[in-house]
Amino acid sequence: IINRGNSHNASHYHPESALSGVIYVSADEESGHIAFTRGDLKQHYPINTFDSDLFNEEVTFKPEVGKLLVFPSWVYHHVNSNEGEGTRISIAFNTRQTNKPEKSPY
Repeated sequence: IINRGNSHNASHYHPESALSGVIYVSADEESGHIAFTRGDLKQHYPINTFDSDLFNEEVTFKPEVGKLLVFPSWVYHHVNSNEGEGTRISIAFNTRQTNKPEKSPY
């Protein structure tokens, strides 16, 4: 993901994934923090078990080169605007559990 000056990433989550993550390749002090928010969890998870501060307010992390963040894919997140002169470059990924074939073809 390449975010040049004044670019951002809108709030979203990653359906059909278990864990998501991001690692920062290029970032500076004003690159824009990643922010995790409660979002509309009840739309996707109609149980009322989200009483942790993580789900009731915004929690932000400053991008730092080499920093790896891994989080549950259902957590809403966005990236604030890159206010710096540099380019924020990150690699994002998703993981999910898949069923192994019953019998290997080999």
